[in-house]
Amino acid sequence: MICHPKLKNQIDRDYILVFWWGVAIAVMTLVMYGAIAQIPIEIASTWVQSCPI
Repeated sequence: MICHPKLKNQIDRDYILVFWWGVAIAVMTLVMYGAIAQIPIEIASTWVQSCPI
């Protein structure tokens, strides 16, 4: 499938926008759940360290 450069740039920009919206929503969701559950920072930091990146 051959795209015009302008169209491809538009698609790339849309993907980046969607990606950042997803990141923002995920962060907000985690913050809200953390606030509701009042998860200690030690548990959260331990989970982050044990999480394979």
